[in-house]
Amino acid sequence: MVSLLQAIYGQLKTNYNQQEAHKEQVQELCQLLRIYLERGADRQGELPRWYSKDEAMRYLRIEKSTYYRWIAEGKLKPRDNGGQDCFLEEDLVPVREKRKYRERG
Repeated sequence: MVSLLQAIYGQLKTNYNQQEAHKEQVQELCQLLRIYLERGADRQGELPRWYSKDEAMRYLRIEKSTYYRWIAEGKLKPRDNGGQDCFLEEDLVPVREKRKYRERG
């Protein structure tokens, strides 16, 4: 899977100047593929799991006010995806584990 994405990325990066009609979309796709490839795949060859803001709040079992407070405190560090907050699962797991430990006392 990763090698296929690398090949697609290389082809898009090489040819995006020739695709004037869809240049912005191709550049955005190149950016997304680059992010995935930089993060790498897990040991099974799967791409990392991304969460939207709402998915992250559900995963962490927090409300919107807590979400924004944690961002301000630096506890959550969203990654920008075209103006929208997104998170890698690997970034959310430690936050959730700390929360579980705190809830248990």
